[in-house]
Amino acid sequence: MDHVEAKWLLLRELVKYRRYRYEVLCTMIGDSQDFEVIAASGTSYQLEIDVFWDDKPAGAIRILASIDDGGWRAFCPLAYGDLKMPPTA
Repeated sequence: MDHVEAKWLLLRELVKYRRYRYEVLCTMIGDSQDFEVIAASGTSYQLEIDVFWDDKPAGAIRILASIDDGGWRAFCPLAYGDLKMPPTA
């Protein structure tokens, strides 16, 4: 797996989720988005995005994104995460 290519694809997808409002992410909690992306090199990558409460409901939301090429990396995918804090009143 080309780590630079995989990291770029993963972060590109994670940025989309970072832009969602907190309320929108709340509706995604518990859902897992799994899909395949074909890189410019022609390599096929599997991505998974999970959205869940970081600590407690109505608190911070964790977005976890992982990627692998279907080989041995599937057992230890490249992963990044981000937190979205609840809006302050």
